[in-house]
Amino acid sequence: MIQDPILIVDDELEVRTALLEALTDQGYSAEAVASGEAALARMAERSFPVVVTDLNMPGGQTGLDLIGVIRHRFPDTLCVLTTAYATLDTSIEALKCGAYDLIQKPFRLAEMVTVLNRALDHANLLRKLKAYQGELENRILSRTRDLQEAQEEALALCDLSLQ
Repeated sequence: MIQDPILIVDDELEVRTALLEALTDQGYSAEAVASGEAALARMAERSFPVVVTDLNMPGGQTGLDLIGVIRHRFPDTLCVLTTAYATLDTSIEALKCGAYDLIQKPFRLAEMVTVLNRALDHANLLRKLKAYQGELENRILSRTRDLQEAQEEALALCDLSLQ
């Protein structure tokens, strides 16, 4: 079972349910919600490295709007946009908004799995990079403290030798 959870955002119940069941059958940990607002509320409760969102969701945020908010509030989350109305302009706009990838509906499950595996691998690498950067910062702070202590000792010895 793939432990990293995926959040599916689609206003169409049939699409949402079918994708959720298909991904669960493939061993993914996934959840599904019907709107951008519900997605943001769920993301405030739990971390999702990857979000799959539909472009057109009537009565609220579009998928592009949602991606913009996610990139701002949850910068470590990668977003995959799905749409039945893919055009070159839509693709460019999606990339400008920070989408990790765009999949045109109807899609094959194999295509979705390939994109999700790549996105989850990418998210995992980003997590490892962030942890490594934190470790390096801690090492630098520790080394800086050691050097400051050595400098203070050297200054104290200089004062003693002058006396």
